[in-house]
Amino acid sequence: MESRNKVQTIIDSGKNFYFMGLAYYRDRMFTPEYDFWRHAKVNEKVPLPSTAETKSLEEYLKVVPSEANILRNKLKRAEAEIKALQGKHERDLNNASLDVEKARGETKQVRKMYEKMEKNYEIQNVDLIKFQTIFRNVDLRKNPKQWEEEK
Repeated sequence: MESRNKVQTIIDSGKNFYFMGLAYYRDRMFTPEYDFWRHAKVNEKVPLPSTAETKSLEEYLKVVPSEANILRNKLKRAEAEIKALQGKHERDLNNASLDVEKARGETKQVRKMYEKMEKNYEIQNVDLIKFQTIFRNVDLRKNPKQWEEEK
């Protein structure tokens, strides 16, 4: 009987050690929500969840984006903004180059008009000098009869 008692004590100590290990892992494995639920059981009856805390099936199935996905989406938005700004700057540059070409054309027209006016001025100046010399040489106080007599 004594050997039987020894075997029983050895088995009991093994069971105690086994259950201590289970308790240790149980406390580390279960989430706080499960612990709360487990301690809230009364007479083996599971309490019903309150309606304030219930979520729809879509919310439970909703995939929460990872940090990498969030950063990837931010990068895509930033790239789209950069492309939009680049397109705007290219359009502005094209408009500016068109304005420059237009201004060059207008400048050429103004130069041509200035050269024509300058030629006209020179011609008129030569004509004025001719008229001045003619008027100096001719006495304007003479009447037409006197002119005929001189011829």
